[in-house]
Amino acid sequence: MCKTLDVRGLLFRYSTRGEEIGPFTFSADCGQIWAVLGNNGAGKSTLFSLLADSRRPGGGTVRVSGSVEYVEQSMAIPGHVTVQQTMDYLALLRKLPKDDQSAAISRALEAVDLDDLRNQQVRSLSGGQQRRLVVGQALMTRPDLLLLDEPTSGLDIDQRAKVRAAVARVSADRTVMISSHIIEDIAGLATHVLHVRNGQQLFAGYTDEYFRAVEDTFPIGATHSDPTVWTTAFRAWNGGGEP
Repeated sequence: MCKTLDVRGLLFRYSTRGEEIGPFTFSADCGQIWAVLGNNGAGKSTLFSLLADSRRPGGGTVRVSGSVEYVEQSMAIPGHVTVQQTMDYLALLRKLPKDDQSAAISRALEAVDLDDLRNQQVRSLSGGQQRRLVVGQALMTRPDLLLLDEPTSGLDIDQRAKVRAAVARVSADRTVMISSHIIEDIAGLATHVLHVRNGQQLFAGYTDEYFRAVEDTFPIGATHSDPTVWTTAFRAWNGGGEP
């Protein structure tokens, strides 16, 4: 198994607020899906921006073997263009070799199940399809590390299920890290957990280990794919509150 990410003692200091997050220490391998859990304001998005090299750390190291794509929660695509035009433009921005662009676009759209919607305007897509397009455009470069910040926020149950299925499909040969406050969208999907509270790393490791530490709080007969178990484990680790 290949190691994609190695983080050691990573810190960040907010100069205007005088606050600090970290230190973070963990490593991630290809094929793993990490659920990054924490309350709003815990530091999840800041951590992602550090991993994507969008912010300068205050200490520690981040080593990524390969390329990184960071899909922010706020990322949106203009509605007046088609799916194909969107991908063509973003392929140019990423400076993909001209001879590789067509294959890269097809591969990315197939991965998120949008290949048959190439000629539709983005505004005509459902919310879930638009979110899958945002994920798909990040796949053109075949990133080794894919960071998804709240990819299902604001979507209905069916749309969330399709985004979740797309994430599962693309995780086989890369590391995927997902921050989400919707427990149902990571239960049974994530192989690992990184739990952050008030900027501090509480846990980083396999989901089984995350659950084992607090399993005496679970309902009898519950399984690790049960969202109730995830919520219970989160509260036990977090000292209360909601994801």
